Amino acid sequence: MKKYVVKPGESLYQISRKTGVRLPLLLAANPQIQNANDIVPGMTIVIPELGKPVKSGKAKKSATAKATKQTKAKPYFGFVWPHHVQAGETWTEIAARYGTSVAQLEHLNPTFAGQPLQPG
Repeated sequence: MKKYVVKPGESLYQISRKTGVRLPLLLAANPQIQNANDIVPGMTIVIPELGKPVKSGKAKKSATAKATKQTKAKPYFGFVWPHHVQAGETWTEIAARYGTSVAQLEHLNPTFAGQPLQPG
């Protein structure tokens, strides 16, 4: 994730357009923002990086190295899905279902982080 400092006159919608990250995902990544209109200049928010390919070093020109190797960065929820916790479900089970980590889930759900899950 990247940090971003809100500039005077910017809206969360404008930041969304500028960064290419959908507004609902920006809101999910920044739980301190209850309303998209509640941002103020100087506020620091996080911008999720959505699985962009990254180079794994400089490519060497040779007969065996035809192109630069690229690996995918770990995705940070291209979309945010609501999940209704079922009785007996754990953070670990939910993380495995969505292919993420418990730490990522807790980051997106800070109100419930570190607590046993309750159905609902």
